[in-house]
Amino acid sequence: MENDNLIPPHKDAVDRRTASHSDSSRHHFSRATYILIYSIFPLTLILILYISPLTAALLPVLVTPTIWLFLHDRQRCTNERKDPQTFLWTYILTGTVGVTVVVITQYVLSYLCAAILFGSEIGEYMDQFSKSEKDLTESDPAVLARRREMAMRWQYWVFLLLLAFVFAAVIEECLKYSALILARRYGRVIHERNYVTIVMAGALGFSIIENIGFVYATVQAGQGAGQLALTLLERVVIASPMHALGAVVIGINVIRRDVYKHDLNLMHVLGLPVLIHGTFDFGLFAVSALNGNVGWVHPHGGWLLVALVWTIFMMANLAVIMRRRVALMKECRPKFL
Repeated sequence: MENDNLIPPHKDAVDRRTASHSDSSRHHFSRATYILIYSIFPLTLILILYISPLTAALLPVLVTPTIWLFLHDRQRCTNERKDPQTFLWTYILTGTVGVTVVVITQYVLSYLCAAILFGSEIGEYMDQFSKSEKDLTESDPAVLARRREMAMRWQYWVFLLLLAFVFAAVIEECLKYSALILARRYGRVIHERNYVTIVMAGALGFSIIENIGFVYATVQAGQGAGQLALTLLERVVIASPMHALGAVVIGINVIRRDVYKHDLNLMHVLGLPVLIHGTFDFGLFAVSALNGNVGWVHPHGGWLLVALVWTIFMMANLAVIMRRRVALMKECRPKFL
């Protein structure tokens, strides 16, 4: 048994791992998995290629974080690696069924909230939310002045708070948590490290669909190579790692609760990831609003620098928190935090 586990193994976890060790290196995929790999994947790629060749060409860039996670896990000892089939289905189902549920829930809740806060002006706010940056460059000064006035109302700032902390952070972090719990129930989670790898797979499955959507929207809007490069940077270098780092914290908290039997409720497990996620999103929305915009529009001038500093600060904070959690779990055995 290796002694460099992410955390010291709980007896029950050791028993499960030992019992399954004899077949841990043999992966017998189900028929559904073979259909997914050899039929659904190719057809999906063909469909994306047909709809948007440029988006399809950029897919290798968008899946870079996923490839890194998969290869990083393969470097571990055989009995510490995740089950490929569980990894694959967690990734796919979170990115399809999970994203669908999240999008519908977010839309319904945000619309109801907007109806309460904005009243008869809800149509105007929704219209402003849908405008692209290219649309704004073609707008007259009166329209832009109206947007600035709308962005400064207290109702809009309350909406941003709810959007960032509830409709985005709470719902999306709950999706990552649910992906791990379902993977453990219906798949094979045989080592403590699998908790972290699988929840990261769920986070990246959600993120890849977001990334494809943002890139496709940028391509369709014809916003140019510079804007497309910025979108790729934001999605691959910032958004996906933020989702993944938050997932690591969730995975560690679930290990503490379920493997080491610490008395943690759902708020303890999800509280910190939700707080960081919501704070990050609200900060960016706030910068955009202070720049005179409704919804997310890339700021200009000094506000762009503020957004950049905020992003670096939040990513560094989350990375430090994640590293401290891992270090404490390796050093303190059952006495974590």
